[in-house]
Formats: sequence, C-alpha cells, structure tokens
Amino acid sequence: MTLMAAYFVVITMIVGGLGVDYLQLTAVRTKLQAASDNVAHAALLRRMTASREDALDEAEAIAALNLPADDHGEAILRDDIVFGRWDEDTHVFVADPDASGAVRVTARRAVDRNNIVSNLMLHMAGYMGFEIEVDTVFRIWEPGCFKNGFVARNVVDVQSNNAFGPQFCMHGNSHVEINNGNIFEVGAIVSMPDQSDLVLPNSGWEQNDGIDEALRDSFYLFSVLDELPRTLSGLLRGDAETLPQYVAGLGMVMLPTSRLTPADFEAGRLHGYSCNGSRSLSLDAGVYEAMVLATDCSVQFKQGVVLKDVIIATTNTGAASFKAPSGLQLGADDKCAPGGGAALLTMGGMSVASRLEVYGSQIIAMGDIDFAAQADGLEGVSMIAGGNIDTTSNVVMNGCPEEGMDLVLWERAPRMAR
Repeated sequence: MTLMAAYFVVITMIVGGLGVDYLQLTAVRTKLQAASDNVAHAALLRRMTASREDALDEAEAIAALNLPADDHGEAILRDDIVFGRWDEDTHVFVADPDASGAVRVTARRAVDRNNIVSNLMLHMAGYMGFEIEVDTVFRIWEPGCFKNGFVARNVVDVQSNNAFGPQFCMHGNSHVEINNGNIFEVGAIVSMPDQSDLVLPNSGWEQNDGIDEALRDSFYLFSVLDELPRTLSGLLRGDAETLPQYVAGLGMVMLPTSRLTPADFEAGRLHGYSCNGSRSLSLDAGVYEAMVLATDCSVQFKQGVVLKDVIIATTNTGAASFKAPSGLQLGADDKCAPGGGAALLTMGGMSVASRLEVYGSQIIAMGDIDFAAQADGLEGVSMIAGGNIDTTSNVVMNGCPEEGMDLVLWERAPRMAR
C-alpha cells in the first residue's frame, strides 16, 4: 500500500505539474502573440510614411516595451521583423525588403536564444521548459469607400431623389443624413460607425429604396487627411514623388497674374502663385489640361472651366478656398477610361453653387464640401472631407472601376492578415 501510494503521489505531481505548467505556457504564448501583433502594426504604420530602417527602429522600441528582456530575453530581434507583400489570392506572405505593403513579425522563446519558458513543476521529471514561436502578418488595407463616393470625417448629408449606383459609397464617421426619394442599387454602400445613427425623415425607410441592404457599420481613422499637408508641401516644393506622370520635373513656372486662362499654363509643367493671404486666383472659362497648380490662394473657377489631367492644390484654409458659381467640370467624360481625371486638394473647404460634373476625379478638403451637381454629372468621384459633405437632389451618382479613377491620395491602414 505504501508503494502504491508513492506511485499515486508521483502521478498526481506529474498531472498537477502538467496543469500548472500548461497554464503558464498559455499565458506566455498569449503575451508573445499580443506583442507580435503590436509590433507588426507599429512597424507597418511607420513604414507607410518613413523608411524601412525608421520602421524597424520603431518596431524594436515597441517590442522592448511589450516584452522586457528581463522577463522574455530576446524574444523579437530586428531580423524577426520582415517587410514584404501579401498575396490576396493565395493568402501567402512574400518577403521583400524593398516592399512596404505587408510585414511579418515572429516572436520566439527558444533554446538557441536562452529564453525557453521554464517549467515550475515538470522540471522535477526532467522537462526543463518549452519552446514557443508565434507570428503575425499585417498588410495595408485600402477601403474602397475612399476611392469611389463621399467620405466625411463628420457628416454626409444627402438630399432627395438621387440614385446611387453599385460602386458608390457614402460614409460619415459621425453619421449619414438622407432625405426621401433616393434609390440605392445593389452594391451601393451607406456606412457609419453605428448604422442606428442614420438620420431619416418620417417614412424614410419606405421612401428610400434599397437603404436596408446598403447599410454598414464602419469606422475609419482618416489617415488620408494626415497625408494631405505633406502632399501639398511636396507639390509646392516640386518634389518628383508628388507630381503626376504627365508633369515633367523641370521646376516650377511662376504665374505672372492672378486672373488666369488656359493660355497662361504650359503643358506638362508645375505652376505656382502666391497670394500672401491678400487675394485670390481666378480661372476663366476654358479647358485646362496636363498641368499642376500649387498655391496658397483661394481659387475661384468661372463658369465653363474644364479640368483634364490637372491637379490644383492650395494651402488656403478658407471655408470656400475652392469656389465655383456654376458649371465646373472635373475630368474627361470618357465612360471611366483610364486617365483624363482631375484632383482638387485644399486645407480649407469647397463650395460649388450648381452644375458640378465629376468624371473619374478626386476632391480632398480638410474642411467642408458643399455642392450641387448636374443631374447626370457624377461618374467616378472620390470626395473626402475633414468636416461635412452636403450635397444635392435629383442626381445619378455612379462609381468607376479603380483603373478609371485618377487618385492622388486615399485611405491606407494596417490590417491583420493572419
């Protein structure tokens, strides 16, 4: 009986040791996984705006905070942070030190690093510890709403009797307001952080065909607006990486006057004009093509202005830093063919009184965007506002395939792939 009791004591200690050490192993694995997730997110977020070496420095600092060396040894080394690409079709990470679209981070507690997870009980049975390895992959995610539709950091307010096509998205990071009589085709999206915050009139659910199927819960960081000042500064400096392909890197052409016509611009060139806060620029009617204008002025578009392969950027912060009374056309009406688009970028707001036409083009404003569009004049628009977007009635709003959009900036955010 004494011998049997001794055996039972040993068996009980082994089973108990397994339980205790397994719980410790699970706790350490959880810490490693959480740290790997944090480091991967930080590395890719930093890599979006900085060099590979800066991103690695940031990631190492985050790793040291999450996994102190006194407790975990060298669980995440610099070589464990690998940049590359994420293949959406095969769901495979491909290492490439020059790429910035994805990152893989591996965390290890292993014999060769002298940081195994020591056992509390099983070492008495000869098992000194366990090895653990976990990894995380983050990739860059590009929300489609920022490439086709109306996206506002605050509110999107849409009036009545509009039709929204299957590639069109509306998002308000506060909420969306919709009047009656709108039609949402299959594939159209209306999103906000909590779809119960949607503002509708009485009988709005019955008077807006397809609204039920279009609703989504979504929230975005609007990192695209953080990129806007850097892009504007780059255009003012003439940095090659901010200029479109149709502009040659030959320096900036300074404009001699504040009232401009198409004849004042050279095709394929960057142009500049400074108002020093006292005046505004005006563009007379006509077709402006293959040029970039960077300024600190507010810009007024006369009736009949058409912009094709054009970027106009201003650091002016006025509520109507871009203003048009009527008849402004952005982009070529080419049924979503590649090229021919336009972009308006401003640190202020934009106001168009009537007949705005947009074809495969982009408007980004740090402030509000307030406009009335022509009835069939929105076919491919990326409209991004740091404030509100307030739009019109009786308009057909369609999206374009991505190859038919001329985009300068869009939302890019790290997202876990596995």
